Amino acid sequence: MTGKKVLKIQESEPEPLRFTLKALAEEKGVSKESLVQTVKYVLAETAKEVLGDAQYIVEFDEDSSEFRIYRKKTIVEKVSNPLTEISIEEARKIDPTAELGDEAYEVIDPKTMGRRGTQVAKNLLLARLSGAIEESVYQEYSKKKGMLVTGMIKKIEFERIRREKIIYVDLGRNVIGILPQSELAPQDNKLREGDTVKAVIKDVKMKHEGVFVRTEIILSRIDKKFVEEIVKKNVSEVEQGIIKIRNIARKPGARVKILVESIDSNIDPVGTCVGVRGMRIKSMVQELGGERIDIVPYTENMQQLITNALGVRKVSAIMIRRTEGEQREAIVVVPDDELSVAIGRGGLNVKLASELLGIKINVRSESEREKLKEMLPDFFKKLGIGEKQMQLMWESGFRTIEDIALAPLQKIKDIPGLSEAEANRIFQEARKIYFEKLKEEEKVKGVEKSKFLEEEKPVEEGTELGSKDL
Repeated sequence: MTGKKVLKIQESEPEPLRFTLKALAEEKGVSKESLVQTVKYVLAETAKEVLGDAQYIVEFDEDSSEFRIYRKKTIVEKVSNPLTEISIEEARKIDPTAELGDEAYEVIDPKTMGRRGTQVAKNLLLARLSGAIEESVYQEYSKKKGMLVTGMIKKIEFERIRREKIIYVDLGRNVIGILPQSELAPQDNKLREGDTVKAVIKDVKMKHEGVFVRTEIILSRIDKKFVEEIVKKNVSEVEQGIIKIRNIARKPGARVKILVESIDSNIDPVGTCVGVRGMRIKSMVQELGGERIDIVPYTENMQQLITNALGVRKVSAIMIRRTEGEQREAIVVVPDDELSVAIGRGGLNVKLASELLGIKINVRSESEREKLKEMLPDFFKKLGIGEKQMQLMWESGFRTIEDIALAPLQKIKDIPGLSEAEANRIFQEARKIYFEKLKEEEKVKGVEKSKFLEEEKPVEEGTELGSKDL
């Protein structure tokens, strides 16, 4: 109250309020600063509720840990509201230098608020302290999203609002995380009260319930981050960033594929994750409740990457193309004895491989290879283009005879993996088929064939078919 006139209405100095803030802050898990602000707010609001509507100021003395309550008043000629005003006459009895318009502060004795004040303060303090605690918890655990935590199961019960079983996990310091049934793997049904459980923090929310607030910490044992954190825990090279996890595909309770890449060419990412005599992979399998784990090495070569993801020993052929929706699709041909391995039980292996790489994978056996050829568009067959050439043409955007016949020759020559001789042959053959088709449909009546097809002269590089040719 430095520099302001303080009017002490009481005959004697009131007993200040003292709090053992340090111990209380440690007990509740909040900062001392936050606790001081909470108590100041509670005392001011309690005074306003019990003593009347006015402006109350609460000050805290760091040295003595004392709180003092003041009611702010204005010095006026004639008082109309005794709660907020004091006459100049009364003010000068206390301080002869008082002037009209000055601010004065009346010291409030907490005892004057009586039992009602005690009850109001208690309720407010509980609500505000709860809010301060929950805010502290929210701030702390929001920073831990995606991190692995360990806790003890306090109770398991069916929650009607969520319509599912909820596992309540004690994370320490009176912080409870909730692990819904929807975030559990099938093998987690064996969990019981008192068990220690690991989970990843999936989300943190602040819930308001009347004047109270609470922090809701959602845990998960099926999220991809859970698998990633388990790998980090067991493989120090992943934790250190020497080995990167590029993606994870998982069916909880059955199988998980982890795509890894080493930034150090001298370190084998698969062998490192498996560990000496398989110790690391065994530990991870145990952490995941017995799920099968496939460690897949990353490579820039898409065909090799698909082979790695499927986990087969040999692949006879791979054709990659784009579907109508511009989604990539891979048709993989494997030896007959590798078909069941590539597909997996119930198609799980190929499904996880597709999810891992972000590409649809269709697996066929060598005995089905002839059926695969039937998928080639008729015009590719007419051009005498094989599977490999078709893949190159398709990936480069050539989907019809017209696409090839009307394109600049150089564009076809620029297709990676296609030789110049092949490009010339395909281009010439496409033009021949295309213009013969036009003549048959009588779309170019009266035009000499020689104008469209120069069979005796090779097409010059860069020659384009313009509107005059048509």
